[in-house]
Amino acid sequence: MAAKERYCYQILKIHSVIVDFDGKPHLSKVPGVVQGETFNQWRRRVLGPEVDNVVVYCPQEPSPQTRMHNLRVANSARHVERMFREFGKTKDNKKQKAVDDAIADTTAKFSNVPWETLEDLLAEKQHSLEPSIQDFFQRIIESSRKSEEDISIEKLLNELIDSYNSAARMFREKVNKSCDCKLEV
Repeated sequence: MAAKERYCYQILKIHSVIVDFDGKPHLSKVPGVVQGETFNQWRRRVLGPEVDNVVVYCPQEPSPQTRMHNLRVANSARHVERMFREFGKTKDNKKQKAVDDAIADTTAKFSNVPWETLEDLLAEKQHSLEPSIQDFFQRIIESSRKSEEDISIEKLLNELIDSYNSAARMFREKVNKSCDCKLEV
């Protein structure tokens, strides 16, 4: 049923007409507007020969004494409700895609850093960094240069954690050896 409502929604967007019908349209995409076309010509071109009971929903002003029940029966809006529900899904899907695209863009922007950026940061701090730290970052920069890829922040953080952990372990072992005592770092 969703395919029919989707097709009717396309008709509304392209032709500015709300319709309902029985059967299946012969096309998957709604063709554009043709000037001077009659309803019968339009029906055959847009909906095809397999479609029956075509109804066009038009605004009307009922007389004041018309009972609401009669309006509901005469203007059954179930099809229109389904069409608007389909419109809502389309709108929600577009919003979700925009959110997903924004998340992907943000992730891409902040998951890597150009090696030149790291090189500039090291140049600013070159006089205050220990040689082993400079060597560590130089290896990262050289690796990135050779591969011609940006530096992965996740990979950089993993290497920093591993290196810091190794340095802390070696320091603790040296302190324990020299003091013959346990010192937690």
